[in-house]
Amino acid sequence: MPRDDFAAVALAEFAAHGEATDNVLEFDAEDLWPYFAENSEFLLLMWHQKDEYALLDDRRREAILKLLASFPTLPPPFSRLCWDIAFSSTKRVRPLAQAALANEVRKEERILAALAGRNSEHRSIAAAWLASLGSNEAIPALKKALAKERHELTAGAI
Repeated sequence: MPRDDFAAVALAEFAAHGEATDNVLEFDAEDLWPYFAENSEFLLLMWHQKDEYALLDDRRREAILKLLASFPTLPPPFSRLCWDIAFSSTKRVRPLAQAALANEVRKEERILAALAGRNSEHRSIAAAWLASLGSNEAIPALKKALAKERHELTAGAI
C-alpha cells in the first residue's frame, strides 16, 4: 500500500475515533510523519478540539505527541507547544513532549536556560531532563545551579 494510502487511513482513524487515537500509532512512523508534516493544520485542529470528556482530549493529545516524536523536525507551532508542555504539564505528558523535542536544534541550550531561570519548577524539570539526556556538558551548569539554589525541593532535583 502506498504511503499516502497509509496516511489517509491513519488520518481517518484519527479523525473518527477520538477514543481510539492510539490506532494511528499502529502504523509505521515512516509512513505517517510525512503526511502529517504536510498537513500539520489538521494536527493543530485535532489538538484544540474539545470532546465531551476530558479524558478523550488527553488521550488524543498524547497520541499527537507520540506522533510528533516521529517527526525529524517539528512544525513551528508544535515546537512552541511542546516546549510549553515540556516545562509545565503533568508528569504523564511531559516526557511525551520532551521526546517530541528530541531533534530540536539548540535543545540543551534552552534546557540550560531554564535551569538558570527564575521558576523553581522549571529548574527542577530542567535538571531531571538533563539527567535523562546524560549530558556531561551540563554537569558544570548543574553544579552552579545547585550552589545557588534556595528551594530544597529544587535542590534535591538538581
